[in-house]
Order: sequence, then structure tokens, then C-alpha cells
Amino acid sequence: MEGYLEKKDEGFFGGWNKYYFILHEEMLYQLDKKEGKPLGQVHMQVAKVQPDKTEKLVMHIFNGTNEILLRAGSIKDMVEWTNALLTAQKKVNEDRYEHLKKKARKDSFTS
Repeated sequence: MEGYLEKKDEGFFGGWNKYYFILHEEMLYQLDKKEGKPLGQVHMQVAKVQPDKTEKLVMHIFNGTNEILLRAGSIKDMVEWTNALLTAQKKVNEDRYEHLKKKARKDSFTS
């Protein structure tokens, strides 16, 4: 999934600024514009994604060291982004233990 979202920038003059985001497998990439310069990335394995309780278009992503606030342009976009991020997070965390599941199945047949 990819598209423009607004990100709450930090600092004295911080406000909502539009950036291009690409969710590819387990990584969320931030670019300055479509096909532009990469500005950052978040690995979904360590991220915690939560919709905002008061602002329907805002989601919080905690990446282990700081919180990132992203705002969608519509409810539809917000639902799609939230679902895509949570699905990517679930998949990467399931895949993380797949080798242990295979080993456990193999061990149960040899015992």
C-alpha cells in the first residue's frame, strides 16, 4: 500500500506536513514525495499501531523510541491504512516464530 499521509512533525514550528508513505512487506517507508527522497522507515515487527481515540483520522505508531502521528485524508483512507499496517504487523510477527512451529511439529512426530 502507498499514498500520501500527513505526519505531525516535532519541534517549535512542528505541524502537520504531507509525506508519501509506502508499506512494503514489514517496512513502512516515509518519502518526501512520490518517487522522492527516503526520509525514514519503521519496521512493523517493533511498531505498535493504534488509532487515536479522539481524532478519527489520526493513528499513532510507536517505533520503540518515539511516537509518530499520522493523519489520513478521509475515514476510508484511515481504515485502509490502519488495516494494512495491522495486517503487516500480524504477518511479520507470525512469520517470526514459524521456524519454531515447524520444529515443534517435527519433534512431535519423532517422539
